[in-house]
Amino acid sequence: MLAAASVRNTGATVFAYQVRDPERYGVVSFDEHGRPSGIVEKPKCPASNWAVIGLYFYDNNVVGYASEIRPSNRGELEITDLNLRYLRAGPLEVARMGRGFAWLDAGTFESLIDAASFVQTIEQRQGMKIACPEEIAYRMGFITRTQLRDLAHSLMKNGYGEYLARLVDNEWSSKNQFVATEARNGNLGSLPTNVREDKACRLRYRCRSRTGRPAICVSD
Repeated sequence: MLAAASVRNTGATVFAYQVRDPERYGVVSFDEHGRPSGIVEKPKCPASNWAVIGLYFYDNNVVGYASEIRPSNRGELEITDLNLRYLRAGPLEVARMGRGFAWLDAGTFESLIDAASFVQTIEQRQGMKIACPEEIAYRMGFITRTQLRDLAHSLMKNGYGEYLARLVDNEWSSKNQFVATEARNGNLGSLPTNVREDKACRLRYRCRSRTGRPAICVSD
């Protein structure tokens, strides 16, 4: 969903999420074809329960549009007015986040505690961090395994660094297990000659197996 929004060259994309108390948010309404028809900031009588969350993708026209915005009746410059400007111009996409997504408001003390508790529960039960920049950069291919390992070592005095170190170890263990399985199945010919996480990770073949199959050696 984010990737689709990021490749749009024109217009704007905003994201909407169903909430129980839409009067607390900017609310988007839709026509019979599912297209956005209006956005109202903190309406007393919401036209829908789809709240516009604080995540926006704008093209370069946003600079000019933003300069046109004037304070609202509440005396504030409203992001909703900017979104309405795009809606009137035509190229406003609303991406609806349905089941499988979790968006948590953190605008009050109570909701901030709720959000923190939710994140803590997920991380503790699954053993995975939510929104870990180093992990995301590694999985997206922006940094190498060696760079991830260096980042982990620089933070080893706390649990965050230990988590990054486990990522490095678990990722490499999974690759070794995959290679060993392919070797047992006699599929070495289909494997790459190196594991290109970084220049130090290379896969080498040896023909010294007692079973007559080529054995392998993975060095880091």
